Amino acid sequence: MTTPTDHHPTLQITGLNAGYGRAHVLFDIDLTIHPGTVACIMGRNGVGKTTLLNTIAGLITPTTGTIHLNGTDITRTPPHTRIRNGIGYAPQGHETFAPLTVADNLHVAHQAAKRGGPDPIGTALAHFPRLTPLLDRRAGLLSGGQAQQLAIARALVTNPDLLILDEPTEGIQPNIVTEIENAITDIAAQGTTILLVEQYLDVALRCADTVTVIDGGRITHTGPKDDLTEEAAHTLLAI
Repeated sequence: MTTPTDHHPTLQITGLNAGYGRAHVLFDIDLTIHPGTVACIMGRNGVGKTTLLNTIAGLITPTTGTIHLNGTDITRTPPHTRIRNGIGYAPQGHETFAPLTVADNLHVAHQAAKRGGPDPIGTALAHFPRLTPLLDRRAGLLSGGQAQQLAIARALVTNPDLLILDEPTEGIQPNIVTEIENAITDIAAQGTTILLVEQYLDVALRCADTVTVIDGGRITHTGPKDDLTEEAAHTLLAI
């Protein structure tokens, strides 16, 4: 099991190129994310954001470049090994095991990760208290907002050093968006590093420490969120 230290970034990506077959999607990606911070990836649809997350999670093998987690090279390790090394991933689309109850979803994710930690399921439910009265309900019967909270909680019970969230507020009612924002802030404050793809600039600016913009598979801007002015956002994100 990898132990995070102050000597290494949580995530260090260098010279990353990746895609699907002959379709080259990511070009020379360099990205550093430091412990306990929230790093937001932004960009228009189809520019490579999800491809980047899938490559970090091990679902896509890069053609060139390296990925280091807490100083350890994980570039060629399979997804289940990355989970056990400290990556938790909540993909886009509220992914859960629909036939299983909320409680069983959490237990299965926790057991698969094989990572220690004091009461990770209790910790996840503390961040998402809306799930507690729903523990015996099948995940397939949850609302979109409840399912999204469960998807994040499933990633969180793996006790990750790096929590990856792909558009967690997409299509979610405003009150649930606020709860997810608060959870992201609280999780980071407790020491978990978060990599967040977010489509809404206001949510990104409230949650993130740094903002990275991708366009055409390349990083066109990265820096502290305060460096991204509204004018720059309109230019970089075409919003």
